[in-house]
Amino acid sequence: MRSAAPLSASLQGEGQGEGWPLAPILSPPHNPSPFHEQGNGEKETRKAIRMSPANHPLRPFLAGDTMALRELFAQSVEELTQDDYDEDQRLAWVATAADAEAFQARLAQSLTLVVHTQGEYLGFASLKDNKTIDMLFVHPYHAGQGVGSALLTALEKIAAARGAETLTADVSDTAQEFFEKHGFEATHRNSVPLDEEWLSNTTMSKRLKPAAASTAGPARPQ
Repeated sequence: MRSAAPLSASLQGEGQGEGWPLAPILSPPHNPSPFHEQGNGEKETRKAIRMSPANHPLRPFLAGDTMALRELFAQSVEELTQDDYDEDQRLAWVATAADAEAFQARLAQSLTLVVHTQGEYLGFASLKDNKTIDMLFVHPYHAGQGVGSALLTALEKIAAARGAETLTADVSDTAQEFFEKHGFEATHRNSVPLDEEWLSNTTMSKRLKPAAASTAGPARPQ
């Protein structure tokens, strides 16, 4: 039976010819702030975080989250994708996070939001280059409770505020229905090589509504 949970959004590479996440990259010397972006991105990021549901509070990724999010990633893949990927495929997928430094760098170099409440990590998602949902994973214990929706909605608002017209994602077979419910449409199928395994995913996209312009204050008398 297919899980209805939002999970494992992205199966994609870092560039042309690389068909999987977590390509080897160097960790930055510090954790860059996701607020240092163009235009009104900082304001909209903070607004999206403030407006997150009380039971799904969002905050930016910190370097100290790395190990917990690696574990969440592995559990999400292993437990929530069994209907769509066999054991060898899941093991190959989980192994892409074996390098903690590369995993941290991937999250830090995107705008990554985390749902963390009462000491527990519920999920995380990252926006790359203001146009791609790079990763979106929810802990199995909290699947189907709105965590993925809160993360995706926040990233959509941030991308729109920064001028993006379209969002794309390379979506796992497990997560395709979730993205469809959020207005994404399939554009083409992919076969992704990982070690000796091949995994399928679907590139999906969504047109974004332009962010509302800030309301100007009353004109001063001349």
